Amino acid sequence: MRTAEKRIAYAVFTVLWLSAGAIGLEVYARWRQRHIEETNPFVLAAQKGGPLWQHADLDANNQPVVEGLENPFAAHTGETAINDDDHLGTQIASLNEADRELFATLREMVIAIYDPSGANLAVYGGPDISGRLGIKKEEIAGKPFIDSPLGGEIKDGLELIRRVAQSGIPDGTAFTVALPQGPTSFELNAYPVKDASGTVQAVACAISNVTGLSLTEVMARQKNASNDRMWKSPFFEYRKNARLSDKWRTNNAGFRDRDIEIPKPRGLFRILCIGGSTTEEGLSNETTYPKFLEQALREAFPGQHIEAINCGVVGLDSLGERRRTLDYVQLQPDLILEYGAVNDICHGYFPKWNTEIAGWRAWLAHSVFLASLANALLLPDREVLEADMEQITFRNLRTMAGVFKERGIPVVFCSFACPSTKLLNRSERDYMEWNLRSAWQGGHYTFATYCRLLKIYNAKLKALCEEQGLIYLPFAERFHGGIAIFGDITHMRPKGVKQKAQAIAEWLIPYLRERLM
Repeated sequence: MRTAEKRIAYAVFTVLWLSAGAIGLEVYARWRQRHIEETNPFVLAAQKGGPLWQHADLDANNQPVVEGLENPFAAHTGETAINDDDHLGTQIASLNEADRELFATLREMVIAIYDPSGANLAVYGGPDISGRLGIKKEEIAGKPFIDSPLGGEIKDGLELIRRVAQSGIPDGTAFTVALPQGPTSFELNAYPVKDASGTVQAVACAISNVTGLSLTEVMARQKNASNDRMWKSPFFEYRKNARLSDKWRTNNAGFRDRDIEIPKPRGLFRILCIGGSTTEEGLSNETTYPKFLEQALREAFPGQHIEAINCGVVGLDSLGERRRTLDYVQLQPDLILEYGAVNDICHGYFPKWNTEIAGWRAWLAHSVFLASLANALLLPDREVLEADMEQITFRNLRTMAGVFKERGIPVVFCSFACPSTKLLNRSERDYMEWNLRSAWQGGHYTFATYCRLLKIYNAKLKALCEEQGLIYLPFAERFHGGIAIFGDITHMRPKGVKQKAQAIAEWLIPYLRERLM
């Protein structure tokens, strides 16, 4: 009996000690997280320095060298003229019939053109797109607005068309349709289509599904761009000829570079560098990776006329790249370089997966200590992970690459780099953890998991290139840097931007030699 009592007592004490230990570890983990926010020198420097901390080189004491630096986003708003006629209506008017169809398909819209009385003139959008929107093109084509399904769903639609035709000012409305998958929210945005004299000849009605928007799209809608001197459409498109400062300005195509000559001059080899802020970044227009790349290629091929255009846009994800495919094509490139991943991961994957954590994973995520210790277990099952990556990212890249291939434009997909954990000390890793959590919607996921996910992403990108006969540039596999190179989990300091351009140039030079010589 005493033996049994002893065993019970030992078991009780063991459970109590384990419970006390677990509570202690959890308390410590939460305290340490707060302690990092209050004392970590890199966190404090980032909070104090803002954008300049992330985009400034560091001295021997890991302090940002900011003397003489200027925030490129410091606005001088009076220097940007807003063109109210730069909208979807003018874009549609500039395209031929085939490209109008492609434009609508890439943007996952149905675009119906009506005259001022509401008579239908044309409908654009691939059959798969119209099917997903619950709208059949043949039910709209050739029918007056009020006699089509749109007239039944949008009670004020005809009035909207007439109002836009009369005022020449874009307008829109929202409506809900009961589809098999449930009530679905839509928007109809109407744009005037004008002739050369400025007279409204028609109204382009773009119908899009706005149910289940990505975080990037939600943030864009929260930002009022109607009088914004930088954004035409937040995190998607800059205004043309915008100027925020001497360090940041856009060109005649709305990209952060010098003006682009169209038609392209004879003998010019034009490279477009597309992506998000990791392409756009630089303390001035002339200190971005595309400009350093251009310089390196011109030195490698003296006598050749080569330009590399910075087509990066802050916040742009793969869906945005897909939707802007025709914008890239119209610049008549000879080669396209794509570098992007972080916006899809942190604005697409992480927000979705954080909200879907359930069951034992939810119990694990509730503990700061356990979630940090076994963080990879919080990722969804591989089948779900693969499906989400395909839906959020790779279907967009595949579609975009298909258009480039049809137009005879080679595209190079670069693997995406992140700070090397082996080159970070504990304080620096703590800063990266804080940055992922506070600025990049990491939620329950850690910096190590982000790095692991990037390896999965790059492997899928390589597989896509092999499957489609595209060019894969193993940048991340060859580029390694710590806090002196990366200002956060993704952006690079000036030193890193230069090294990035040089690494890409070294890979491109043999490829271009076969085409330029």
